[in-house]
Amino acid sequence: MEIKAFPGYPKSDPRFYFSKNKIPGSPLIVFVHFYGGHQKVLKRHIQLVNELGFDAFAYNMPDFAGPKLTLSLYYRKRFGLKHLYAHMLAFFLDQIPGPKIIFGFSNPSAAAIEVIYDRIKENKKDVVGLICDSGPSGAFLRSAWNLAIRVRGQYSLLGFFSFFWSLRQHHEVDNQLKKFPKNFPLLSLRGGSDPIIPPWHIDLLLKKVEGYLRIKTVIFPEAGHLDALKKFPELYHQAVEEWLRELTPSRQ
Repeated sequence: MEIKAFPGYPKSDPRFYFSKNKIPGSPLIVFVHFYGGHQKVLKRHIQLVNELGFDAFAYNMPDFAGPKLTLSLYYRKRFGLKHLYAHMLAFFLDQIPGPKIIFGFSNPSAAAIEVIYDRIKENKKDVVGLICDSGPSGAFLRSAWNLAIRVRGQYSLLGFFSFFWSLRQHHEVDNQLKKFPKNFPLLSLRGGSDPIIPPWHIDLLLKKVEGYLRIKTVIFPEAGHLDALKKFPELYHQAVEEWLRELTPSRQ
């Protein structure tokens, strides 16, 4: 199946990664990588889901919206880089038939939540589960400070996030989650020593929908931001496999 690149961003380079032992009827795993990342950086995660019997799909996202992408910052009456990411994800999902599970990372996983929310309103039921690794944050400015100042030492990056991430920052995410179908499955993977988005930042969002969504939380106490699979491959593998097994009847 040929997938079109996102308009104005040929570097999006959308690709499928097929499993050699695919489970019949299993959902496609669609990856939404972290800020400043690239689908090549997700090699370990793609390999993991392929080994578990799931096909994967990934693409590249821009760090900034250049001239050709400026208009794409405006999406469904929302403005910001997060909404450009949501626009990209929806563009690709619309080209791929069948059930999907979205695997999102850091704060861009909030763009995945936005897309699922929009698709539910449009009665599109193709997204059947969500995995979030190291995000999203319910304390966006604190997390942005941690990334820009504590980790990268770039005040300009903090200014960029403050004005161009989303006019609503994190404040619409919990309301979007409340519109998900009851018992929608969500796996929250967290680094207990995450210097950017610590577990309590995530809890500010997910605690509000505990008991409504079917949330499974796995904390890797000594992991940092986005490095749990690298540092604890067996535990990470087990957590993802057990969760996916529940969503794949033929594997139970």
